[in-house]
Amino acid sequence: MKKFQFPSSALAFLALVVFATSPSVAQNWSHPCGAGDAPRQNLDFISQLRANGAFDNLDVEQVGVTYFLPVKFHVIGSNTGTGYFSHEGIFRNLCELNQRYNSLGIQFFMRGDINYIPNSSMTDLPSFAAAGVLNSQYNVARVINVYYTGLSTLQLCGFANFPGTGEPTSPANRQGAIYLSPGCSGQNNTTWTHEMGHFLNLPHPFDGTAAQPAAIS
Repeated sequence: MKKFQFPSSALAFLALVVFATSPSVAQNWSHPCGAGDAPRQNLDFISQLRANGAFDNLDVEQVGVTYFLPVKFHVIGSNTGTGYFSHEGIFRNLCELNQRYNSLGIQFFMRGDINYIPNSSMTDLPSFAAAGVLNSQYNVARVINVYYTGLSTLQLCGFANFPGTGEPTSPANRQGAIYLSPGCSGQNNTTWTHEMGHFLNLPHPFDGTAAQPAAIS
């Protein structure tokens, strides 16, 4: 396993390409995309995450100049087996994510089978706290856990935890997750690209990101 540090060039990449994906903070700017820097306290918070070894509990393999990061998919549907995001959509999202991160020397691959979760009460996630409950119950250690479920109650297309933050709280498995709305995960949608940037420790390049957030959109 290799130590992983997100390339510094990635911040400019995400600022120019993908900061237009969420109906909340990520989309309702008071300034054009990429105008100004993230608040100092946010940058200090993220720097401290790196210093504390935020990626030490994530399996990362390096082949040549490319880092390979494992992803575990969790898909939430109804108790009667309906409403699940399609596996075709998941694999399309993964291929598009890899295309966008390829120039940065980062690629993602699926670890294990897709975990289908029948839970009608979570097909439209009611709160960030509910995400923490799901994380604690279903997260797999040492991978990037990605959940597909409706987010209309939160008025989001997606959100993510910064590395080493979020539920579960066990130090060996404190890794949070990325949550994606199926409605914002169609072909050529950049929601996952955006949220993966946050999971890999990139803030928004503008004011509006709270320091030490429970989740960031």
